[in-house]
Formats: sequence, structure tokens, C-alpha cells
Amino acid sequence: MNPTEEPSKSLPHAHEEEDDDYDDDLDPNDFLVASEVEPDEDHVKAKFELDLEEARKLSKKLLSADLDEEEKKSLRAKFVNDRRAEWSEKTDDERRNFLHYLAEYNYRTHKPPVSLQWVMMQAVRKLPAVLVWSPDNKGRVPLTTALLKVNISFYYSVCLRMRERTYEDYKALMLKKYENWDGGDETTCLHAAAACVADDGKNRQDAFSNMCRFSPRQMFFVRDSKGRTPLHRAVDYEYCCKSQVGVVSELLRTCHGLLDIPIQDPEDVNRTISVYQYHHHTRKKVLESRRRHAQDIASQELKSGAPKKVDPRHEKGLDPKKDAKRVSARPEKSGPERSSMGPPPPRDKGDSASKRRGSIALTPQGVTTPLQSPNLAPLTRVKTEAVQKITRPAVADNPLSKEKETQEAANMISDLLKLEALRRQSPEKAAESLRLQDEPAKEFWFDFGPPNTLSENDFKKHFGHLKFDTALQYVGFPQVRLKGSREQPDVRHQGRKDMVFFFDWLRAKPVTRIIKVVVEDMEKPSHSDEAIEECLKDLGVEILDWRRLDLDALCLRKIGTHLREIHLQWSGSNSTLRAWSEKEGLAMIPTLEVIHLSQDEACLSATQSLAVVLC
Repeated sequence: MNPTEEPSKSLPHAHEEEDDDYDDDLDPNDFLVASEVEPDEDHVKAKFELDLEEARKLSKKLLSADLDEEEKKSLRAKFVNDRRAEWSEKTDDERRNFLHYLAEYNYRTHKPPVSLQWVMMQAVRKLPAVLVWSPDNKGRVPLTTALLKVNISFYYSVCLRMRERTYEDYKALMLKKYENWDGGDETTCLHAAAACVADDGKNRQDAFSNMCRFSPRQMFFVRDSKGRTPLHRAVDYEYCCKSQVGVVSELLRTCHGLLDIPIQDPEDVNRTISVYQYHHHTRKKVLESRRRHAQDIASQELKSGAPKKVDPRHEKGLDPKKDAKRVSARPEKSGPERSSMGPPPPRDKGDSASKRRGSIALTPQGVTTPLQSPNLAPLTRVKTEAVQKITRPAVADNPLSKEKETQEAANMISDLLKLEALRRQSPEKAAESLRLQDEPAKEFWFDFGPPNTLSENDFKKHFGHLKFDTALQYVGFPQVRLKGSREQPDVRHQGRKDMVFFFDWLRAKPVTRIIKVVVEDMEKPSHSDEAIEECLKDLGVEILDWRRLDLDALCLRKIGTHLREIHLQWSGSNSTLRAWSEKEGLAMIPTLEVIHLSQDEACLSATQSLAVVLC
């Protein structure tokens, strides 16, 4: 029944003449309709739904060309202000306030679709902040409700273009909620936002960054009903896309300890796996599911007598039997092949359900339509714009292109997790959390050992068996000389180039990133600036401790695209100190955060020198 309709008008008028004797025996309640006797009628719910309907009507009216922008703005403001007091105070029988109703609003269910984003934006800004975080009977706050309903308009109304005061209000409310958190499971707005990928643009990353800013630290560690933190949700292969890389990066930047939170292995209840291993587990599961789906389609087509449509090139390397062999086969090192350097091999805690990064999965997108007979009719001139209307959606919706984008995003997320583990975890912990069970064992660091003199062939013989990951946590070399090497003079610095061989050897393994590099190079002749540049170029070194006097500022700038911490050995030369401290010196390295300064022959104290450099 319409809430504005009078109940009496809905009663049937079956008797036009009155019968007094008959009326005496009647109970008036016998003729009441159900809506009049129902004690549980939710008047607040009916009023909120009526407000939504009135808002839709006003939205249609605002499309009129007869209204200028000032008139439209005035009508929108009046609509919200007239209802502001009621929306601020009332909740329905399920403890939902008006923001819950806006959060659940789906414009697609109306014909024609009617957006209420203007109501959402004004309501969020004008109603008390506590309403955004008021849970209903199910424990869901409006923002989480909106994200689970994929209501992007409400999400952005709350988390974009926020005022500083709003940040503080939200943070205070969240701190109060989680200060006595009992560790129970809950799907928070962080969980929901990490898995809401309806929009893959910059707005999503900005909104998520703002959410992380007002979320208390405790909230990042809340697990949902499946034991997942927001980071576990974010790294799931199912949600991998361009903007998801930024979401994962923001979580790692905001809350460092998240990477250390394990999750139960979905395939073995007796052990746990790391976030990195969980990501590769979800990747394998999704790709296996898509492969099976493609095989089912091909099988159905064969049964129906339809011609086989799968391009054989797409099936290469995807034989289920061969895949099973690849997954189950795990070579073990023993005897002389096992490395004696580094931490002992960790126990088998890798993800048994992870995916080899280089593999390609067959998906339903690999199915192509059969070639049609050529059209021999005369060619007809077609307008360019007509062709564009047909081809643009085909390119934009290309499933193969979409899958390639997903895999590229997943690879970037995998690298983010790996590098963060190498930066923040001990060598033993990093090796344990990054090792994948279906991949050969790899080393994550290399330390040459004590000073030595040897030939290139001797070095390869001793260390050639080592298998490295593409990213290393630490590389260290002592004062080492190659037998038979010729010292090459350099126009900037007379020095050696022995280390170029060792770093080229690492590149061939193939190593592409090194977090920390330590090289003993104090004995003269030490390595030239040119040699140091050649050693470290394109390796993304973040912490550099090349122990040679007076490293050249220009050299450091060239290799410093990722450099955040550097150790400098100073001879006491004022010209060197000035070169480091000039605007064109170390200040030109935008990522640099920490400088460690050691003196060899001092004319200033170490503290004074460091102050000069940092200024």
C-alpha cells in the first residue's frame, strides 16, 4: 500500500444500505485490512523510501533546460535541508539510518536510470559524521554496505574531496570503535574497498588512500570470516588490475606489519602461508578454473558436432598431464649442488598451490570464431565514423587484452610483495615467506666471503651452481681481485674494474633488483666512478655502502633512481663535501632519505659533516 493513501479508501464498499440489527453483531475489526492491524509496520523505512522516490523525481526535474545552475543548486540544497533533522535522528527497525538507504541505492534498477549522487554528497557532508560509521543490526556501516553493493557514487562521496576536519572526525570515531577490539572477524570497509574494482582509475586510488589515512592501525589487522586481512583481499588474483597495484602499494606503505600476517593454507589446515604465497595460490586457482572452463566449452562443442574452434597455438604448454608433472616436480639439491652460504634452507612452508610466473593459461578468450567465406560483392565506401563505432568497443573489450593486463598487474603486485619482504624481513624470514613449493629453491642474497684473489673461471666453478631469484635482499663483496685483470685508467679516477665482472655475472643469473649492496674498496687503487656506475646501473639499488673514499655526487645521481640510504666515506676534502652538499649534488636524488657519513682524515667532526651534507 502507498504510505500516503488513506486506509479507508482501500476498503471495499459492498453494502450501500445500513442494517441496524446486523451492525450490532459486527466487530469493526473484522473488516480491517492487514496493513491496519500489523504492529510491526516500519514507518521510518516507509518515509526513507518515500524520500528516495522524491529525490528521483527532483533529479528528473533538474534535467530541465528551463532551470539555470543557481536554481538547480537551490533546489538540491532545499531538498536536503528540509529533511536534514529527520535523517540525522531516525533509524528504521533494523537500525539503518538514511545513509544506509543511500548506500544500498542502485540506479540501474530504475527505468530510466536516475543517479542520486548529489543527494549522497550533500547528505554525507551535512549529516553528523557518526552516521557514516553507525552499524545496523548486521554490524554493517553505510560505507561498507555501499562497497559490498558496488555503489561507487556513495564511496566517492565519502572518501574524495575530504576536508581536514572530516579526516579527524572519522579517525576519532574509528579509534573509539577499535580501541577495545576483541580480535573477532569482521568485513571492514578496508576489506570491501580492496575487493571493489568497478572503477579502475585514479579516483579509486585516491579514495582508498584517503580511507587508509583515517583508518586506525588496528583496523588493518582485522580478519574477515575467512581469516583474510585487507592485504590478503587486495592481492587476490581475481581483483588484479591497474588500480589494484596502487591499492596494494598503499596498504604496504601505510601499515608495514601487514606483510608478516600469515593465513591458513587453503589446501593444508596444519600450516600457514605468507601473503606472497597466498597471492600465487589465488593466481593458480583462477587460471586453473579458467583452463577447465575452456576445456569444458571445447568438449561441449565436440559433442555437439561443431568444428573445433580452439587455436592450437593457445594450447601449447597447457596439457593438463604436463602441467600436473610441472607442479608436482620439485628438484632437490644435495651434495655439492647445495649452497653452503646464507641461512639454512627453511622448512617446507611454500605455497603448494602457487603458480609459475612465466606460464600462460588457456582461457575462454582463446576461442575464436571460424573464418567466414569471403564476400565477393563490390566494395562500398563507408564513412570513417561509422567504422569507429563498430571497432572501438571491439578493441576496448578484447578479452585477450584484458587478460594480459590482469597478468601484468599481478606480476607488479608479486614484485611489490617480494621487494617489501626483502626490505623489512630477516634473510631467514624472507626466504621462508618467498619460497614457492612448485619452483626450484632460489637464493635471495649473496655474500662472497673473506677477501680473496681468484680468476673468473675459479669464481664460476665455485658459485656457478647457485640459482638466484630476480630480486636479492643483499649482495656483499670483500676486497677481491681478479687474477690477470688489467687495471684500466679512467679520465675521472684512476681505478680498477674488477667488480664489473661480478655484477654482470649476477645479471646473467638473472638478477634485476638488489636492495642492499656492500663492497669493500678502500685499498688503492680502488674502483673508478665509471666502473661503479657500470656495476650498479639498472639494478634499482636502495641501500648503497660502497666503501671507497669520496664517491662522486654525479655518479651517485646516475645510479640513484631508487636510492634511499647511502653510506659515504669522506677523506676530509672540503671540495668533496661541497660537491655532496650543493643543490646539484645529493639533493638531486629525490628518493634519498638517510645519509651515513664516516671520516678517514677529518678536519670536521662526523656530526658537523653530516649536518653540512643534510643542509
